[in-house]
Amino acid sequence: MINLYISNLLVVIIFLSYGKIINIALFKQNHISQPKTFNILCGIVYLSFIAVLINFFFPLNHFTNNLILLIGILSFIYSIRKDDDLKNSIKLIFIISTVSFLIMTLDNTNRPDAGLYHLPYISILNDNKIIFGLANIHFRFGHTSIIQHTSAIFNNSLFLAKGITIPISVVVSTIFIYFYQKFNSSHKNYFFLIFYFLITFFIVVKTSRYNDIGNDTIGHLYFFVIIIAFINSFYENKFRYKEFFFISLFSIFAFTNKVFFVFSFIFPIIFILYSRKYNFLIYKKTILLFFLLSLFLLKNVITSSCLIYPVEITCFKSLSWSSVDHNNHSNPKIKAIEGKAAVKGWSDFKEKNITHKEYSENFRWLKTWINTHFKYILKKLIPLIIMTLILIILIKLKEKFRNKKNTT
Repeated sequence: MINLYISNLLVVIIFLSYGKIINIALFKQNHISQPKTFNILCGIVYLSFIAVLINFFFPLNHFTNNLILLIGILSFIYSIRKDDDLKNSIKLIFIISTVSFLIMTLDNTNRPDAGLYHLPYISILNDNKIIFGLANIHFRFGHTSIIQHTSAIFNNSLFLAKGITIPISVVVSTIFIYFYQKFNSSHKNYFFLIFYFLITFFIVVKTSRYNDIGNDTIGHLYFFVIIIAFINSFYENKFRYKEFFFISLFSIFAFTNKVFFVFSFIFPIIFILYSRKYNFLIYKKTILLFFLLSLFLLKNVITSSCLIYPVEITCFKSLSWSSVDHNNHSNPKIKAIEGKAAVKGWSDFKEKNITHKEYSENFRWLKTWINTHFKYILKKLIPLIIMTLILIILIKLKEKFRNKKNTT
């Protein structure tokens, strides 16, 4: 248990180091008008894309991962000398590590699709550089999340294989603390108070079981960060390049965790259109954003022949490893139909006397979905709704009491 806690502590330090040093390199300053947790959130993103880039040329083996670990620790030691708020930095590291440690120890399994493709894919990353046509081995390797790369780089000589389970827990705990800090600092603005409370409570409910945390959860959490950054820009009338950069960066990261979050790109687009800062698109740092997105899309093409698997329109049929015109298990057209049925509750459909396509049509799926997935959604939403109503009532009572006191 002590070893696990120390491992959590070091992972937080590594994320913080990479986030801080790259943010300083990009914006030439230590302070970016955000809580210290923001550097950790950025470090998670930067390290994830570093892992993707490295895997184009090398496997993410112990030697490679040891270098990443060593650079992170040395950067942290170096930055200590220049930290004007070292006491609070150390305190934050221990708080996030403790929350992450508790998340892991309160549930001893992590099963969301792990055995199907998360763990096998991480093993492939540890043993091999990028493999052309990997999705032909198993179709699920065609739509893996970037968070698997994040996990893979923590299988090193110090953490060993257990290190791959730590980053997800650290992501969750960091975002929880980030929004808790936001909640504590928003008491004078009821809109943000309720908004931060909703998100914080959602994180608690959504991640209360470690084995429920999957790729979509990481995408959701970063999507919340995007919304906050976007709303703050409009509320404070701050349309600087820095805000645009981080909104775009987190949008890319959310998308690379789950392609469903492609709609998160609407936020940087609205930011540009509303502010009319079109010159932001030609900044040097914007090239980095396009590079990161292109890097992940290129990885997808190499592994599956598709920019976004299994969206057939994004696939390149002419590539030798393409399965578009082949009637095999990784054919994107077939997998798209099966995936559409899966999100509508196909696994809970008892009859199985119709095809995936027929099940998805004419609302045949609705009854099955309501009896299963809808109940699960309600189970998650009802506590959130109740707590929101309680918070609104308390705010109203506080206002009423204040007004009454002022009149007397």
